[in-house]
Amino acid sequence: MELVNTVISSLMLIVASFMDLKRREVDDWVWLLLSSLTLPSTAYLYLLLWDTQYPVIATASIALSSTLALVFYKFELYGGADAKAIISLALALPASFHGNRLHPFSPVTVFLNGLLISLSVPASLLAYNLVVRPVLHKESLFAGLEGLPLHLRIGALFLGTRVDWPKNFWAKILVKNGERLSFSPPLESYFPTSSGGASDRTWATPGIPLILFIAVGHVLNVLYGDLLFPIFKLLSR
Repeated sequence: MELVNTVISSLMLIVASFMDLKRREVDDWVWLLLSSLTLPSTAYLYLLLWDTQYPVIATASIALSSTLALVFYKFELYGGADAKAIISLALALPASFHGNRLHPFSPVTVFLNGLLISLSVPASLLAYNLVVRPVLHKESLFAGLEGLPLHLRIGALFLGTRVDWPKNFWAKILVKNGERLSFSPPLESYFPTSSGGASDRTWATPGIPLILFIAVGHVLNVLYGDLLFPIFKLLSR
């Protein structure tokens, strides 16, 4: 039953990732289909393992994961599709006991794995700003950020880079005529309309969907477990 739900969840997360990459929107039918196909197996496991701790752990996992998903959405830390993905995964694969684990709450592990993998984006932007941009575009490190406080200029190296504007799926982080930075642009900012004139170079941040990292986190959860496991194991020695 877990294998069936794992395969279905993996396929639907791949579909959702492609949708989000292409349109920055995931249709609700993805999550409805995922839940409708996996809930029977989850219910069967409840009945099959009723005399074990599985029902209690699975119920706690669904409640915890759903609450976290809704809280993150409420505070606008991610989009609705990301919350629906975590809730759908909680219903499909609420608990897991194999692999390297700090706890059996599988959806929480998937989410944390995804967040850790997402750290590759600022690392890549920093490398691009330090190495690639000065070579390809012959630009100084803080070109276009003159006059801003040092801590904001350093933050820009991690969260954005200079691009030829307009650029689809990128959002400007320089606002108010370049007087300050905004590292959390609204969603509509990632769909710029061309002015018809010549492009200009400005600092912007890429809009990489979190659902993609959740999908990768799910795969790592299945194949390995919790990415935080070796860290906590090392600290506990």
